[in-house]
Amino acid sequence: MPDFQTNLANGGGYTRMFTSYMGIAGSTLDSTQQATGSGIISAGGILYPGSQVTMVGITDGTSNTIMVGEQSDHLRDTNNAPVTGSWLAITSAGPHGWAMGIDRNSPPPNAGDRSFNCITTRWPINYRGAGNNGGNGTNDNTGNNIPMSSGHTGGAMCLFADGGVRFMPATTPVTTLQMLSGRADGLVIPNF
Repeated sequence: MPDFQTNLANGGGYTRMFTSYMGIAGSTLDSTQQATGSGIISAGGILYPGSQVTMVGITDGTSNTIMVGEQSDHLRDTNNAPVTGSWLAITSAGPHGWAMGIDRNSPPPNAGDRSFNCITTRWPINYRGAGNNGGNGTNDNTGNNIPMSSGHTGGAMCLFADGGVRFMPATTPVTTLQMLSGRADGLVIPNF
């Protein structure tokens, strides 16, 4: 991924650094979700629009809940070529940069259309083929479901709510990844 978003026309004429990590808002398994033109936004994780989650609210266990996930590789097509948008790389920071925040300071179902710098887990790590597509939640301004990704061979880094950082293999089943994205769903996480 490039280090900087250099299209200065969108965002006040300043250069912004692309972010490599994003907050986990939850997953598409959660009942607390909102469909938008930019994909699905959840409130089942830790870092979602209007979140006020405390440690006691993480009832699935802090070592079983992903809080932050890596996104340091381009969104890619089925041939592994980078999918770009109007503002270069497609990331959850969007064209406005990491400081953009959210549309509204309200959790789903009233969160607005875009949730910058956070994702709702919908795809496996390093998923290929989603494209620049609002229906898939992978559009460039700003997709709520852009997959975790990494230039590392075979997976991506994740920060869990207990402070532990783990390398999550790309072979992790998407349902397991989605379960790990929820803070209080009570689902039993299978071995992976």
